[in-house]
Amino acid sequence: MREEDLDWDVYHIIAMNGHITVDELVAISNQPETVIADSVVRLERRFLIARTGAGVRVLSVQESIARCQLQYCMDDRLVMENGVIKVRPGSERDSR
Repeated sequence: MREEDLDWDVYHIIAMNGHITVDELVAISNQPETVIADSVVRLERRFLIARTGAGVRVLSVQESIARCQLQYCMDDRLVMENGVIKVRPGSERDSR
């Protein structure tokens, strides 16, 4: 199975369950844990899902756009944690 097809299947499993652990994804998909872990990393890197504690969940369109903007368009001092935009710990403030 191509990675893109697997990622699509994993994404839909997550979407149907709301919040799901990697172990549950492995059981439902009948794929090895390493394959599912790699898929989760790819989906997270593409701003489609987010890790929440031991599990993962699908991001809303708004969350996906905000995370993408924070990653690529905004100041490096900003980070999103649990849906809250924060100043990265240890970063210095501009002296304007």
